[in-house]
Amino acid sequence: MGLAAKISKVTCRLLAITAVLWVVVSLVGTGPRSIIDGQEDAVVERLLSMIDSVTSLAVGKLLSDESSCRHNVPISSFVPGTNLTSGAIQSFLSGNLHMPSASEICSAFRSKSILFVGPETTYHLHTLLLASLLDQSSCYGPSTCTFHHICQPHAPAQATERGRQRYTFPPTPQDLLDTGSSIIRFSLSSSLYDGKSQDEWIYAEPSVDPQTGIRIRETWWKDKAGRADVIVLHRAPEPAPAWTYDGSGSGNWSLLDANTLALDSGSGEDMFRELLRGVPIKAEDPRNEKIVKAALIVTLTRYLPSVLQTLASLRSAKAIKEKLIFWHEGWLADARIAVRRTDGLKDLPIDPWTLYHNVQGGSTDCWYSLIVLIFGFCSRDS
Repeated sequence: MGLAAKISKVTCRLLAITAVLWVVVSLVGTGPRSIIDGQEDAVVERLLSMIDSVTSLAVGKLLSDESSCRHNVPISSFVPGTNLTSGAIQSFLSGNLHMPSASEICSAFRSKSILFVGPETTYHLHTLLLASLLDQSSCYGPSTCTFHHICQPHAPAQATERGRQRYTFPPTPQDLLDTGSSIIRFSLSSSLYDGKSQDEWIYAEPSVDPQTGIRIRETWWKDKAGRADVIVLHRAPEPAPAWTYDGSGSGNWSLLDANTLALDSGSGEDMFRELLRGVPIKAEDPRNEKIVKAALIVTLTRYLPSVLQTLASLRSAKAIKEKLIFWHEGWLADARIAVRRTDGLKDLPIDPWTLYHNVQGGSTDCWYSLIVLIFGFCSRDS
């Protein structure tokens, strides 16, 4: 079992622990800070002990199959009373290699408006879906995708003038009901930022994340979410900082020294930073220790708080809170196609950037359970 696979299990468990803490905070009616300040509190001590244990186990030792975090929960178990429980659609959204047929997709999406929101990987998922439907409409790219009217009852060669105008005028909800067709939209969002207005600067001007030096790409999507029946969300793992790419095979990770910059950057929630302070990380190779710890920390201090904030905002929005919301899985990077290694790295099982990505990315296996536990967007079918 590779190091990245073991660390992804740690991240999964940390997310589960964090979810429990959020539920405790909600039930007792107190803020995260007040719980952390009471260091003698049995709940906090237990959480710290669990984090210490699972981190040491996952990074320093082999984990048995029985101790792994198993996701594999079918989408249908979270969506009672809806025809979106198709096994084919479940396989598609979970990244399974099996591709559903056009008829299966159209049956599952009948009369529905579906919105995909996420990074380029989500855009490719939406493109794959269109390809499986043999959809002939053009998509102008992730930044300018408008909509796709799919599963129409007539053949493409018989399209009417009104049908061709769908590129400008989307079908109404009544049109979808009358024809049994569907509409798919995609909105590009690096961080799932859901601003209050499309006039915010982040939607109009090029933006760079000061923590990573990487370009952020955001489009206004909250209005589309209000018109959708189903919303499919995803956020990719935090990218490695731009300055790590120094032209060498090993990269420049010096800024991750001294307890890792994420701990003292002030960018995350105090609750997560305090929980992670002092957690021992013992990697099989000392050169990986700071990268592993940085990936774990950035997940809990930046990635998770940001996503939870977005989900809380969606839950509080009157036009969105009753929608069906799914989180689609991501993909781990393949080390075989990563940057070419130098002689000094040939003995490592994975290059630093792939390791940094995969330690974070493995945690997406637990997101369905986490979303249901905290937000209850979709209740488990009894």
